[in-house]
Amino acid sequence: MFKKRSLLLSCLVGGLLLLLVPALTLAAYGDSRTAIGKTYAGDGEDATEAYLDVPQGFSMDIDGNILIADTTNNVIRKINSQTNTIEKYAGTGEFGSQDGFRHYAQLGYPEDVVVDSLGRVFIADTLNNSIRKIDGDNISTIVGDGLSRPKGLMIRGEDLFIADTGNNRVLRTKVNGGPVIEVAGNFDIPTKMTWRGQFIYVLQAGNNSIEQVDLFGQSARERIAGGFADLGGIGVYGTDLYAVAGAQGVWYEVHKVDLTTKETTLVKRQRESELLNWASDLLFKKEVDSDGVVTDVAMHVLYKGGSSIYSMALDGTDQQHVAGKHRYGNEFGARDIALLGRPQALELSADGYKLYISENNKIAEYNLVTNELSEVAGHAMDSYTEGTGSAVRFSDVTDMAASSDGETLYVVDRNNHRIRKLDVTTGTTTYITGAGEINAYNSDNGYQEGGPCPDTFEAGVAGCAYFNRPTGIALSPDESTLYIAEGSGNRIRSVDVDTGYTSHIAGTGEAGNVNGFGPWAKFNGPFTIAIADDGRTLYIADKYNHSIKEINIETKNVTTLVNASGLPGYQEGHVSQAKLFIPEYIEVGADGDIFFSEAGNLRVRAVNVASRHTRLVSGSGTRGLADGDKDTARWTGPKGMAVRDDWLFVTDFYSDRVKLVNLR
Repeated sequence: MFKKRSLLLSCLVGGLLLLLVPALTLAAYGDSRTAIGKTYAGDGEDATEAYLDVPQGFSMDIDGNILIADTTNNVIRKINSQTNTIEKYAGTGEFGSQDGFRHYAQLGYPEDVVVDSLGRVFIADTLNNSIRKIDGDNISTIVGDGLSRPKGLMIRGEDLFIADTGNNRVLRTKVNGGPVIEVAGNFDIPTKMTWRGQFIYVLQAGNNSIEQVDLFGQSARERIAGGFADLGGIGVYGTDLYAVAGAQGVWYEVHKVDLTTKETTLVKRQRESELLNWASDLLFKKEVDSDGVVTDVAMHVLYKGGSSIYSMALDGTDQQHVAGKHRYGNEFGARDIALLGRPQALELSADGYKLYISENNKIAEYNLVTNELSEVAGHAMDSYTEGTGSAVRFSDVTDMAASSDGETLYVVDRNNHRIRKLDVTTGTTTYITGAGEINAYNSDNGYQEGGPCPDTFEAGVAGCAYFNRPTGIALSPDESTLYIAEGSGNRIRSVDVDTGYTSHIAGTGEAGNVNGFGPWAKFNGPFTIAIADDGRTLYIADKYNHSIKEINIETKNVTTLVNASGLPGYQEGHVSQAKLFIPEYIEVGADGDIFFSEAGNLRVRAVNVASRHTRLVSGSGTRGLADGDKDTARWTGPKGMAVRDDWLFVTDFYSDRVKLVNLR
């Protein structure tokens, strides 16, 4: 929320000079650059100290080096088998599809990588709908036409198999090139593959089963195992097939399927930890003596949720950490070393010198005077706990609002269905209101107006306030009322700051696109909320109606400010003609401007309330990581915003950055 600030001259001069140091090259309206954060870190270090980002696939070359499809970082990483150090092998980290020298190439969320006996590397470049090949230092696209989000690769002899996931089929070509033919179709979301003899085994993520296909056509296709939860990866050793799974990453499991009897045995089941979270692939590493005799076999498991690799014996014992320091970025300190993890909401302190960032289930503070990032509260492990500092547990803080005294942040804790506050001077959280399930993102927590029930974790208790995944929050100018956008509940509600009691403002709870008197109006995923400086009007980013709505607080009347049709698209102009595509975050600025970020258009835009016209602030509309002028800058996922004088801070979710955009 924009606030007019009166600052001491000395603080103003010193603060502005330090603030502008990273932005001196910004010359025109919409020019952008990184304020803090980086894509990944750890090259040249031990792999256990490096950061991966939701890696989906890995493979081992003939020398025992591990290549990793570091998916969200858009790179292939390599772990040296002798030193366990990690380095970037291919890709710049920027989303794209550029071929050429492997270090300058661009990838688009690669989800698998395999290596043949000659050391050639093949990549399932998932969002580019292609298969890429690295031969020597050159990367080229070898299969592209007709693929849809390929997620798995396998080499069997001279054959390269492709899990053409979006088309629910498995394809085959030669590692040296040649025609692409269909092996089998009608799978249910095929991802990973493995083989033994004449059979290939296909993981079906859609129904959590494993299907056997006879390459010689001598036997019918057969489902050999099923009933898993969130099946992640499969691999064969000897006559056994191993599978890694685990419901929603809460558990991680290793199963063994005897390929002779088709009997399935649970080898290991353990509660998740920070790094052992949501398995995505597995492979086997053999230790061989000088005579070529296998002396030991270790199973390596890749965890996308934990962004890590662990090894263990085939019976699940002797678990060892191989790679991955933490879930997402988690480094505090000076700007040049700081790492963020999935930054979302932003909020400036009242004096304008502290930028609060919700990231990776934590709230961090970026001091604009010292350029230091520090932890305020929270932990990467999502749960619900009130407390202080790293003892606090959140579950997806999507928005925040700051008090004028600089001491309090009010937060919506989305998956905990609660409204909380944080004392930023001590790092201590306090419950305000909300009841029901905690750490639940895929269930309906119900709706009920009421008051605080801090110890109520079941549904439907009389007198308790219930939210269904609240997502947005704004504080009234007199700081007596919090306004809440309830994204999954399709309602706008208010909370009395002192008592924690809630009231209904607008929305029937049913998804729709209906204006009028608030309790009769309909929204479709109202995500965030902002309040006009005079406190009379609420502005809503109505996400799936692709529109900006406004509510007169006194009358509760709901109208559409931008894109009354509700149809998605991109077009600037008068609000009656302008089109939006999945607006998420909204912020009130100066001079009647309202800024909003769009997940669909990958742009930051503004609408002037007085002139009723929209304009582009930043973004070409093409996914990527590129600073520059307003028409060429690229974003991976613009989200939360904060206005400070002539600058707009914006989080870029998948690039783990906060960017700075010139508003002059």
